[in-house]
Amino acid sequence: MLPTSTLFFVHIPKTAGTSFRRSIADAVGDGHCHFDYGPSSSETSPLVKQLAYDEPDLFRLQQALARASCRLLAGHVHAGRYAPLVPAARVVSFVRDPVQQVMSHYEHQRLHNRYPGSLEDFLRGPLGPGFQARVLAALPIEALGFVGVTERYEDSLRAFSTAFGITLEVRRLNLNPSRAQGAFPAPAYAVPDELRGLMEERGGPDQVLYQRANALLDARLEAMAAAQPFVHGALTAVVPTHIGGFAYLTGSQKPVRVQVLVNRRIVREVLATADRPALRALKVPRNAFVGFDYRPAEPLAVGDSVSVRVAATGQLLGEIDLFAPKERRGQRS
Repeated sequence: MLPTSTLFFVHIPKTAGTSFRRSIADAVGDGHCHFDYGPSSSETSPLVKQLAYDEPDLFRLQQALARASCRLLAGHVHAGRYAPLVPAARVVSFVRDPVQQVMSHYEHQRLHNRYPGSLEDFLRGPLGPGFQARVLAALPIEALGFVGVTERYEDSLRAFSTAFGITLEVRRLNLNPSRAQGAFPAPAYAVPDELRGLMEERGGPDQVLYQRANALLDARLEAMAAAQPFVHGALTAVVPTHIGGFAYLTGSQKPVRVQVLVNRRIVREVLATADRPALRALKVPRNAFVGFDYRPAEPLAVGDSVSVRVAATGQLLGEIDLFAPKERRGQRS
């Protein structure tokens, strides 16, 4: 098994990931870091190239990284690639405003990798809008050890340091030198008017991801300010007859008590002890017996608001409104 201190950094391009990775490497030592930036990249570590590409065997790779006392495994890979090797609590990433990430990624590909297509080609391709959500799709971000936000970089580093006990120096690397002399974050990219519709059409999943990441960072910072524990959790199911989700504390076997609210009124307190098989592979606490369920006596109605919060601290785990059918939503006041 890998050391319990090992981090898996899912490096989404153009999210300040190079700066973040360098800061971690400075903190843990370059000799304890291994990278996967593809089989042809000079940044990919020999161990990773051999056992992830030339002779693919993740079990052997896990053993080899353990012998090498790996503290950081990072790269431009999807979250599911190395999730079997590292608990979800040790998986970290950064996300960025979707429009700015896409535009910055296009400029980087055009300038450094000789991308031959137009911006429209890029927006319609696999690296275009929705890319950030696809990279993290294998794992619920509420279960990840940490997700930072590029536009809130220094706050993100503070929250990371509190979560993992690793103090990081703020770095400013891999910036576009033609944009405000490398200002960080860089000034906003302008999207051509004729491509705004395409950006919005394809970028919905990234917008949802970005909103969730900001909400998680808010919750972490609030917990830090109040000297309270941060609970990993989410509201994952809301239908007229069922409200469900999960909640747990990293490193704790004690179940979390949550409050279920309908229209801002507490209707039930429940312990998060139900089985969540899908989370077991992520090595969450309590062997994934971290779920909560509530079945209302009367079915929820269109327009009802459902929220779940941690009973001990008030941390909001999720809030959903039951809207009218799509064709009627525009009629709501």
